[in-house]
Amino acid sequence: MREFAAHAPEAFEEYTQRFNYLTADLWPFITLALCDEALALRLLGMPFLESKDWDVPLDTNVLADLARLTDPDVGDVDELLSHPIFADGITDVEGVFVSLLALEYEHPDSAAAIQGVPWVQQLMREVELSENDFDHSSSSHHLWTLFRMVEMADPSPESLRVFLDLPWVRDYRAQTEHWPSDSRGGFEGLIDSMAVYVRFIAAKSDEETASFLRMPFMQTLDPDDEYVLDILWETSDAGSSWTDGETPLRKLLSDPALEGGITNDDLGEVALADLRVRNPEYLGELEMLPWILDGVSPSEGPGIFALWRLEHLGADVYLSVVGEDWVVDGVSADEARDLYNLEQSVIRERYETAQ
Repeated sequence: MREFAAHAPEAFEEYTQRFNYLTADLWPFITLALCDEALALRLLGMPFLESKDWDVPLDTNVLADLARLTDPDVGDVDELLSHPIFADGITDVEGVFVSLLALEYEHPDSAAAIQGVPWVQQLMREVELSENDFDHSSSSHHLWTLFRMVEMADPSPESLRVFLDLPWVRDYRAQTEHWPSDSRGGFEGLIDSMAVYVRFIAAKSDEETASFLRMPFMQTLDPDDEYVLDILWETSDAGSSWTDGETPLRKLLSDPALEGGITNDDLGEVALADLRVRNPEYLGELEMLPWILDGVSPSEGPGIFALWRLEHLGADVYLSVVGEDWVVDGVSADEARDLYNLEQSVIRERYETAQ
């Protein structure tokens, strides 16, 4: 901060009047000010930094992106800010487009691929032509999904390329014939949730993520797909070490029960495959249930997933539930909801005890 005050005094004074604290999210601003004080003052006059209670909304990475571009070997901040989208400065809505346009300097192929998605093109036109009338609330899912895709570009280029080619990613209205006409918000929310999972899994394992993105279950959009990605995320996050380039996610995807790729009917099999990789002791109790021992049907998938979710609560909860008579004879849809409610109740109780 002393260097900030000495070398960019005007920006320092304005900054300290605006923000009486320093967070990691605002460190890039100091980098900007030390490189170009006039630019820092210009940014302080823009809407996305107007609030004294700046809480890092969609534009989380705006300052970091601009700070990188102050290096002439990386990009050109003035050129980026001259884009018509930013004619009236950067707002919260436009923050994500700073990150997208910054990709053109660092990862031009990924930037072009993202901008080639029809709904992204439409968003950019809407913001550029009528920013004041832009309906942030109705487009929030689009903006967040775009943000996830931009985040994938650097660590996970192959996964991003495959993800952008999925029909339901290119067109939010594709493959929606089984969705009620009044559930568009839920459909778009599911896409954003799927993008979150893909982004985090891909950051750990780009090659394996690209592999499952090509599988049958990802070609159409179904609510159970989110549950499958939840399991794959858990697998990819496993801390076990493997030899010969093996990873937990790669081992799951090569499970014999999933030969030919994961389909829309494989929720239960994916949950069991994850336990084979991460926690075979828990798997043994589950696989011995008669209704699982005789083969897993698609209708049994939600029940297995509900039991799988209990694994992270520990052996005391998991093993006691798996041994219940009403679980041994099969888990109905209503009972799966009861298991979910039990899980949430245990989590709340433990949280309250820890306070």
